[in-house]
Amino acid sequence: MFASSLATALPEKCGSFMKLTVEGLTANLGHQHSKVRKITLSGLQDVICAKNAELFLSDSISKLRLVMNDKSQDVRIKFYSVVKHWMVKMEI
Repeated sequence: MFASSLATALPEKCGSFMKLTVEGLTANLGHQHSKVRKITLSGLQDVICAKNAELFLSDSISKLRLVMNDKSQDVRIKFYSVVKHWMVKMEI
């Protein structure tokens, strides 16, 4: 995913420009296919860790709460992996 690669390569510079990206990825968390939800979580994992992008996480909390109890086990496992990544890497 391009946004994820960009956030990984330039975490200090691109985070404040990721609002629309976070909103778009958050909208994908409601997709009917579990593969889409899983890939979306992978994208959010790196994008949210970019400097100043963590501010946009508050708009996504309601959708993330639904993914936490997703019907697909793969999506739930990925969700908790992403939360662990955020807890270790994200600056609050």
